[in-house]
Parts: sequence; structure tokens; C-alpha cells
Amino acid sequence: MASVKAEPTAAVARLGCDLTTFVPGHPLAGRERSGPAAARADLFPGRPWALCSGPETSAEPVRPR
Repeated sequence: MASVKAEPTAAVARLGCDLTTFVPGHPLAGRERSGPAAARADLFPGRPWALCSGPETSAEPVRPR
């Protein structure tokens, strides 16, 4: 998963964003259908997320809460 976050992270870096607080992630939720017509408001709440922090990421943004 982290490999698919490489280009967005590089783009954020090129824009000059603070990479110490930028944490790409992806929800571990989904359905057997895709596209806007399959969207549901209840799909993501309560689901875990895979965080793909980088070497620049500080500890605070990824600290469990």
C-alpha cells in the first residue's frame, strides 16, 4: 500500500507542504461495487485505516488516540 502513496507524497513535497504532519493513508473498508453510484455514507465510520507515514513524519500525527 505504501508504494501507491509514493507519488502523492512526492507531489505534496513539491508543493512545499510540511511532511512532518502529512500522513497518507487508506481505509480498510470497501464493497464489491465501485463508482459514485455505489457510495454509502456508512462505509468508513469505525473502520481501521492503514497509515503510510514516511521518514519525515513526526510521532504526534500517528500516535494512537
